[in-house]
Amino acid sequence: MNNISDELKEILDFEQEKIISSSEKYIFVSACPGSGKTYTIVKRIEKELNEIEEYQGVVACSFTREASEELKSRINKKLEINNSYIGTIDSFVKDTVCKFVNRALINANLFSEQVIIDKKIFFPEEYVKIQDEFILKNNGKNLTINELTRYYDKNQSLKEIGNKYYSEWIKKLKECQYEVSFPTYLFATYIVKMKVFIEWFNNKYTTIYIDEAQDLNFFQHLFFKALKDNTNVNIIMVGDANQSIYQFRGARPELFRKLTNFGYSEYKINVSIRCHPSIIYYANKIYDSSLVKSYKDKSHVNLISEVNSKFLNGLTGSSFILTESNNTAQELYELYKTDYDIIYTKKLDLDNKKYNDYYENSDIIDELLRYYLNYDNVIDKYKYPYEKIESILLSCNTKIKQRDFNLRRKIQLDEFLKESFLKLGIIISDETIFEIINKLEDEKYKYNYYTVEKENRIMTIHTSKGLESDNVIIVLDNQYNVINEEFKNKLFVAITRAKNNVYILSKNNEVVSNFINNLIV
Repeated sequence: MNNISDELKEILDFEQEKIISSSEKYIFVSACPGSGKTYTIVKRIEKELNEIEEYQGVVACSFTREASEELKSRINKKLEINNSYIGTIDSFVKDTVCKFVNRALINANLFSEQVIIDKKIFFPEEYVKIQDEFILKNNGKNLTINELTRYYDKNQSLKEIGNKYYSEWIKKLKECQYEVSFPTYLFATYIVKMKVFIEWFNNKYTTIYIDEAQDLNFFQHLFFKALKDNTNVNIIMVGDANQSIYQFRGARPELFRKLTNFGYSEYKINVSIRCHPSIIYYANKIYDSSLVKSYKDKSHVNLISEVNSKFLNGLTGSSFILTESNNTAQELYELYKTDYDIIYTKKLDLDNKKYNDYYENSDIIDELLRYYLNYDNVIDKYKYPYEKIESILLSCNTKIKQRDFNLRRKIQLDEFLKESFLKLGIIISDETIFEIINKLEDEKYKYNYYTVEKENRIMTIHTSKGLESDNVIIVLDNQYNVINEEFKNKLFVAITRAKNNVYILSKNNEVVSNFINNLIV
């Protein structure tokens, strides 16, 4: 049931309609949790597709394939989207911008001879992941890619290290080795300035929509700025700086907040259709302790001193238990699973040194697992038909046919994976395949891929992003001794997953406990 009055619904409709019908070329939207931002984006896209030329389309990007698929599924089926691009930001760079990679390398005089690469540059499915463990070494100092991405523009020595890495990245690119990390966006920024790209892009796309824009890093902002400065495209960025919980990956929410300084018009959606008004009030109070109470009835945000099976079974509706670490989530799952109907799910976490071939291809492997396990899911709405995975497979091998992945015949998972990797041109060792299957014997991994009808879940706060539940129990057990922006954002995200009730348990940390006690008064 929506937590919204008729009066607030009228305000929400007005705020959404202003964005849908706005005519400004550059817009950024600050949308609070549960405000219907996806609905707003979809309606604006539908309006635009009805107005532009038949040969044109739009670009709609998010950070995950799931979010992109949801966006695509919600656009009116009667509208033509074949000329549009809807996918992840990384895949947009790979599939669109990097069509011009050969010409860019030549124009940039990065070859000793002015010739096109005689070998095909192969871009693996989605991207070849660079793991956190990948280390840049310089003068005895070790930096992860995430750290370099996050702080590159704030320190001259980091720029020097980054520029050296960029040079190495270009050398690998010339040898047909491609990795998505910050140099990808620097290189793409150069491509965007090329006349041949500008002419092609202006003719093809009218607007680019970026969802979850608060999580863009410095280099992604540079890329979209280059699009803004060099093409005619309209740009719509949608996000919420308070929900930025990926700074450790390089997210720069402060750049999202400053978009008005770069020619963007700001719009806001302040009404949540998801959360009870007291939940939004306390979420906002995290940032402003002087905030005036904005609801009339009893608060739905509560402090608790313990969580047990009796408490959990007394809740009405679905429940999430959100933690700050997987270790705590696992401990709580083992504690409650016998007496409370709940599941804990986790993505495969193979040893990244021993099974690096999994991490280099984890996106496509994970989708193959979801396809295999859910192809004939007993619940119709969770079935995973071939049509859903087809575009992912074709991005690896354009010659793939449906019969190559027909699961109507009985086939063991190991055999399916081996056949699939062979057809897709992906090299995965038998040892890795064995370890994947072995891991899936554990229900916490299995149910991350096989969809079941269980509403009660234990997960980390980061995993809960984009989800919602009737009740949310937040277990805070971190070792922070300061209340910084990242902690506040994480708490904000956790609180706003709840529709009806929030319960907060803080333990083992006096600083955090005092902050929570002062917040919930």
